[in-house]
Amino acid sequence: MDESTHHSSDHRPSSKRLWKATIGILELGILSANGLIPIKTRDGKGSRDAFWEVFDICTVVTIGAFDNGHVSPGGGGKDSRTGKVRIRLSTLESDRVYTHSYLLLVLHPSGVKKMGELHLAVRFTCSSWVNMLHMYLHATRRLRDQTLWRGRTCTRAGRLSRLRQQRSFSPP
Repeated sequence: MDESTHHSSDHRPSSKRLWKATIGILELGILSANGLIPIKTRDGKGSRDAFWEVFDICTVVTIGAFDNGHVSPGGGGKDSRTGKVRIRLSTLESDRVYTHSYLLLVLHPSGVKKMGELHLAVRFTCSSWVNMLHMYLHATRRLRDQTLWRGRTCTRAGRLSRLRQQRSFSPP
Protein backbone atom coordinates (compact mmCIF):
# COMPACT_ATOMS: atom_id res chain seq x y z
CA MET A 1 0.00 0.00 0.00
CA ASP A 2 1.53 3.34 -1.00
CA GLU A 3 -0.42 5.45 1.50
CA SER A 4 -0.45 5.46 5.27
CA THR A 5 -3.44 3.90 7.01
CA HIS A 6 -4.12 7.30 8.63
CA HIS A 7 -4.87 8.70 5.16
CA SER A 8 -6.35 5.52 3.72
CA SER A 9 -8.61 5.84 0.71
CA ASP A 10 -11.32 3.42 1.67
CA HIS A 11 -12.57 2.31 5.08
CA ARG A 12 -15.77 0.65 3.89
CA PRO A 13 -16.62 -2.94 4.85
CA SER A 14 -16.26 -5.53 2.11
CA SER A 15 -19.99 -6.32 2.19
CA LYS A 16 -22.02 -3.70 0.30
CA ARG A 17 -24.97 -4.23 2.66
CA LEU A 18 -22.89 -2.70 5.47
CA TRP A 19 -21.89 0.44 3.56
CA LYS A 20 -23.10 3.81 4.79
CA ALA A 21 -25.69 5.57 2.68
CA THR A 22 -24.42 7.93 -0.01
CA ILE A 23 -24.62 11.58 0.99
CA GLY A 24 -23.65 13.09 -2.33
CA ILE A 25 -21.43 13.23 -5.39
CA LEU A 26 -18.11 15.01 -5.80
CA GLU A 27 -17.23 16.27 -9.27
CA LEU A 28 -13.68 17.30 -10.11
CA GLY A 29 -12.44 18.87 -13.31
CA ILE A 30 -8.94 19.90 -14.30
CA LEU A 31 -9.34 23.23 -16.09
CA SER A 32 -5.65 23.71 -16.83
CA ALA A 33 -2.20 22.59 -15.76
CA ASN A 34 0.71 25.02 -16.02
CA GLY A 35 4.30 23.88 -15.91
CA LEU A 36 3.35 20.21 -16.29
CA ILE A 37 3.83 17.86 -19.19
CA PRO A 38 0.40 16.94 -20.63
CA ILE A 39 -0.62 13.30 -20.23
CA LYS A 40 -2.58 11.11 -22.58
CA THR A 41 -4.42 7.88 -22.06
CA ARG A 42 -3.97 4.83 -24.28
CA ASP A 43 -6.65 6.06 -26.70
CA GLY A 44 -4.80 9.38 -27.12
CA LYS A 45 -7.29 11.56 -25.26
CA GLY A 46 -6.52 13.31 -21.99
CA SER A 47 -8.75 12.52 -19.03
CA ARG A 48 -9.78 15.74 -17.26
CA ASP A 49 -13.07 15.09 -15.45
CA ALA A 50 -14.01 12.64 -12.71
CA PHE A 51 -16.75 12.09 -10.15
CA TRP A 52 -17.13 9.97 -7.01
CA GLU A 53 -19.90 9.00 -4.63
CA VAL A 54 -19.35 10.46 -1.16
CA PHE A 55 -20.17 8.40 1.93
CA ASP A 56 -18.68 10.59 4.67
CA ILE A 57 -18.63 14.37 5.08
CA CYS A 58 -15.17 14.13 6.69
CA THR A 59 -13.69 12.91 3.40
CA VAL A 60 -10.46 14.54 2.22
CA VAL A 61 -9.69 14.21 -1.49
CA THR A 62 -6.02 14.08 -2.44
CA ILE A 63 -5.01 14.81 -6.03
CA GLY A 64 -1.46 13.68 -6.71
CA ALA A 65 0.63 14.61 -9.73
CA PHE A 66 3.53 12.40 -10.81
CA ASP A 67 6.03 12.37 -13.63
CA ASN A 68 5.63 8.91 -15.15
CA GLY A 69 9.16 7.66 -15.75
CA HIS A 70 7.93 4.58 -17.65
CA VAL A 71 6.51 6.58 -20.57
CA SER A 72 9.54 8.76 -21.24
CA PRO A 73 12.08 7.74 -23.89
CA GLY A 74 14.28 5.02 -22.50
CA GLY A 75 11.47 3.93 -20.16
CA GLY A 76 11.87 2.01 -16.95
CA GLY A 77 12.51 5.18 -14.99
CA LYS A 78 11.26 5.90 -11.52
CA ASP A 79 8.07 7.93 -11.08
CA SER A 80 8.88 11.24 -9.44
CA ARG A 81 6.41 13.20 -7.35
CA THR A 82 5.37 16.53 -8.84
CA GLY A 83 3.04 17.59 -6.04
CA LYS A 84 -0.35 17.05 -4.44
CA VAL A 85 -3.47 18.96 -3.52
CA ARG A 86 -5.84 18.11 -0.64
CA ILE A 87 -9.47 19.27 -0.53
CA ARG A 88 -11.66 18.80 2.56
CA LEU A 89 -15.29 18.12 1.61
CA SER A 90 -16.54 19.51 4.92
CA THR A 91 -15.45 22.98 3.77
CA LEU A 92 -17.53 22.87 0.56
CA GLU A 93 -21.07 24.15 0.20
CA SER A 94 -23.49 21.94 -1.68
CA ASP A 95 -24.18 22.71 -5.37
CA ARG A 96 -21.54 25.43 -5.54
CA VAL A 97 -18.71 25.27 -8.08
CA TYR A 98 -15.30 26.18 -6.68
CA THR A 99 -12.51 27.06 -9.09
CA HIS A 100 -9.04 27.64 -7.74
CA SER A 101 -5.41 27.39 -8.78
CA TYR A 102 -3.20 25.23 -6.60
CA LEU A 103 0.59 25.37 -6.61
CA LEU A 104 2.32 22.01 -6.78
CA LEU A 105 5.22 22.18 -4.35
CA VAL A 106 7.79 19.49 -3.56
CA LEU A 107 10.27 19.50 -0.71
CA HIS A 108 13.85 18.86 -1.89
CA PRO A 109 17.03 18.81 0.20
CA SER A 110 17.83 22.24 -1.24
CA GLY A 111 14.40 23.61 -0.24
CA VAL A 112 10.86 23.89 -1.58
CA LYS A 113 10.55 23.80 -5.36
CA LYS A 114 7.56 24.88 -7.45
CA MET A 115 6.79 22.07 -9.89
CA GLY A 116 3.73 23.51 -11.59
CA GLU A 117 0.18 24.65 -11.03
CA LEU A 118 -3.24 22.97 -11.28
CA HIS A 119 -6.41 24.94 -11.95
CA LEU A 120 -9.28 22.81 -10.64
CA ALA A 121 -13.06 23.02 -10.56
CA VAL A 122 -14.77 21.17 -7.71
CA ARG A 123 -18.46 20.72 -6.92
CA PHE A 124 -20.12 18.72 -4.17
CA THR A 125 -23.76 17.87 -4.77
CA CYS A 126 -25.78 16.62 -1.81
CA SER A 127 -28.06 13.77 -2.85
CA SER A 128 -29.67 13.20 0.56
CA TRP A 129 -30.04 15.94 3.16
CA VAL A 130 -31.25 13.39 5.72
CA ASN A 131 -28.08 11.29 5.34
CA MET A 132 -25.96 14.46 5.39
CA LEU A 133 -27.57 15.66 8.62
CA HIS A 134 -27.06 12.22 10.16
CA MET A 135 -23.36 12.36 9.23
CA TYR A 136 -22.95 15.83 10.78
CA LEU A 137 -24.66 14.72 13.99
CA HIS A 138 -22.48 11.61 14.13
CA ALA A 139 -19.32 13.70 13.55
CA THR A 140 -20.20 16.19 16.30
CA ARG A 141 -21.02 13.34 18.70
CA ARG A 142 -17.68 11.71 17.86
CA LEU A 143 -15.87 15.04 18.44
CA ARG A 144 -17.67 15.54 21.77
CA ASP A 145 -16.75 12.01 22.88
CA GLN A 146 -13.08 12.58 21.95
CA THR A 147 -13.04 15.86 23.89
CA LEU A 148 -14.57 14.19 26.96
CA TRP A 149 -12.08 11.31 26.68
CA ARG A 150 -9.14 13.73 26.53
CA GLY A 151 -10.48 15.58 29.58
CA ARG A 152 -10.86 12.37 31.54
CA THR A 153 -7.38 11.24 30.52
CA CYS A 154 -5.81 14.54 31.65
CA THR A 155 -7.69 14.35 34.97
CA ARG A 156 -6.48 10.77 35.56
CA ALA A 157 -2.91 11.69 34.62
CA GLY A 158 -2.99 14.60 37.07
CA ARG A 159 -4.29 12.40 39.87
CA LEU A 160 -1.68 9.72 39.19
CA SER A 161 1.05 12.36 39.13
CA ARG A 162 -0.05 13.79 42.49
CA LEU A 163 -0.31 10.28 43.96
CA ARG A 164 3.20 9.48 42.76
CA GLN A 165 4.55 12.71 44.26
CA GLN A 166 2.89 11.94 47.61
CA ARG A 167 4.39 8.43 47.72
CA SER A 168 7.87 9.56 46.70
CA PHE A 169 7.90 12.37 49.27
CA SER A 170 9.67 11.25 52.41
CA PRO A 171 9.39 13.42 55.53
CA PRO A 172 12.70 14.63 57.10
